[in-house]
Amino acid sequence: MKNLLTILSTFVLSASIASAAPFYVAQKGLTGKFVNTDADGKVIGYYTQSANSVSNGGMELSTTLEFMDENGKSVLSEPFTMTVKYVDESRTDASISSLKGAMKSSPYMPKGNVIAFPSEIKVGDTFPDHKVNIKIGVIKTNNRITERKVTGKETITVPAGTFECYVVEEKEYYQGGPKPFSLKTWITKEEGVIRQDCWNSDGKFYKKMELISIK
Repeated sequence: MKNLLTILSTFVLSASIASAAPFYVAQKGLTGKFVNTDADGKVIGYYTQSANSVSNGGMELSTTLEFMDENGKSVLSEPFTMTVKYVDESRTDASISSLKGAMKSSPYMPKGNVIAFPSEIKVGDTFPDHKVNIKIGVIKTNNRITERKVTGKETITVPAGTFECYVVEEKEYYQGGPKPFSLKTWITKEEGVIRQDCWNSDGKFYKKMELISIK
């Protein structure tokens, strides 16, 4: 059970929940496609994130997720949905519709977790620790995100184009894990995450996620 929870808790919707032009794909029908590569630059897999609905002033988001292997072949018989609700500065609830789908998709999922930012941020801002409660079928787990800070503002180029981004650095503890993963994320308003680098609990770089397209 502990290993199962560890696998499930690696799921992320790389998005931010907050009101007034939030840092995530907020336009209904808009789809972002991402590529995941390992420390050597080898493609691990792809995934797409499509916004189904944004409600309650941007506090609730429904999204459809589809995952593909390194050859672009879908690893699921059909996409699954995830609903995210921003409760307050210290908590976000996330519900995934398919336990089987989440398990099968885990090797291709980006690291990190649902993260909440204010609608207006600036370099030097810090944010309170944030807990993400995740429910997948009958399984419940949670992750804790700490040391959250806006460390810079950079213009970066990814396959989807060139974007002016805020840079956010964080530590994330997965349930049952004594050591955190380290995350460095480049974000913009409306598009959400443009790139995310991840280091494992031993401090070794092992995964990068980049936006390929958004339309």
